[in-house]
Amino acid sequence: MYLDELLRALLDERLEWTDFLELLAVRAGRKSVVRLTGQPDRLEELSRLAQMIDLPCAVAPLHLEGVFVTSLRDRFSRLRPGFPGAGEEGILFIGREEGISRALDMEGEGCPPDAAARLYGYPQCCARVYQNRIQNGQCPWVDSFLAEVRGVAHFPWQMNRMGRLFAPYLSILPDYFPCSPRCAESLNMAESYADLLHEAGLSMLEKLIREHLARPVLRHAGCLYLLHPLRDALSSGNGEDLHVRVMDVFPYAGPAVESPELTITCGPGGLALRETGKTDGAAALMLFE
Repeated sequence: MYLDELLRALLDERLEWTDFLELLAVRAGRKSVVRLTGQPDRLEELSRLAQMIDLPCAVAPLHLEGVFVTSLRDRFSRLRPGFPGAGEEGILFIGREEGISRALDMEGEGCPPDAAARLYGYPQCCARVYQNRIQNGQCPWVDSFLAEVRGVAHFPWQMNRMGRLFAPYLSILPDYFPCSPRCAESLNMAESYADLLHEAGLSMLEKLIREHLARPVLRHAGCLYLLHPLRDALSSGNGEDLHVRVMDVFPYAGPAVESPELTITCGPGGLALRETGKTDGAAALMLFE
């Protein structure tokens, strides 16, 4: 059964979580093609997996040349002609024949973000933001994603893209950069993937993802803090002190406060941390519900 093979590949770490989600969508007929990358040995393993789940696949006559790695651990590459050699990364497409053919043509033309979004099923608004702000490393995706978010903000749990940075590194969205936590098309996509998990009999996985993504996240002075559920009642009044417990921290553009607890003050100039005495006008405390 295809689901057993996909779950086995996920548990064996042959597949990343987002690869599993997208292959599930292809096998269910909701997506035409998935783009996977890796060195030749991994691509060969994934080709065998494609055969086991009864899906066509093809290795592109291209390889990836690394350009830079961001502080958020995202790797950006450029396409080069020729199949990957030892130590090089290539591209494998798994999906329907028509989708694979279109993907091979598009990647050969340089994979423009708007065309890639159409083929792989990502929102066009997100492709535009990626091309304008993120693609060349001019803006960390977290800062782009939260560009319009300040102070205390409430969002659907499905839109917690920061959950990918913290163990167990789960998401209900595939591997792309949503333009903002208010993106309606991304939320619709997330809900469709949650439905897909239910239909596949994987409701417990959806529950695990929800528990992970529903945790509050604080962005302050170039750091992301994953928080325990809030103990204190929260309003948005200025001068309010909020005591939070820290589960984990991810510094991406500034030093982290190494403390199991933080005190946040909501003021007219932004959110301040008592532990540092700093106020950050761009800070945000995000509650995912």
